Amino acid sequence: MIAHMVVTIPAADEQDEIGECLTAVGGALAELHARTALCGHVVVALDDCRDDTAAIVARFPQVRTVECRDRRVGAARRAAADYALAEFAACWISQVGGTRQSASVLANHRRSIGPNS
Repeated sequence: MIAHMVVTIPAADEQDEIGECLTAVGGALAELHARTALCGHVVVALDDCRDDTAAIVARFPQVRTVECRDRRVGAARRAAADYALAEFAACWISQVGGTRQSASVLANHRRSIGPNS
């Protein structure tokens, strides 16, 4: 039985968006847990970050990280998915395109389902 939902986020120099993204994803996963038996998790693949992305992610203690140095979004997605599968044997993995897309998609989803759905 699937018990976990893992959102994987590739991040390479995303200091301007990562905080908002993680806040939005965290809110959506909290709602998911309130409505289902699934536990939500976030894995950020820090892909050779040269800015403050890692420091900002560290402010979210519930977020797990994996580091890679490929500077390729596909490799970062793979690293995050591999980590998720190793940590949570029975899980759904949601891979998103990046930090802006994550925050935008989740905000739109939350508006569409409404506060009491």
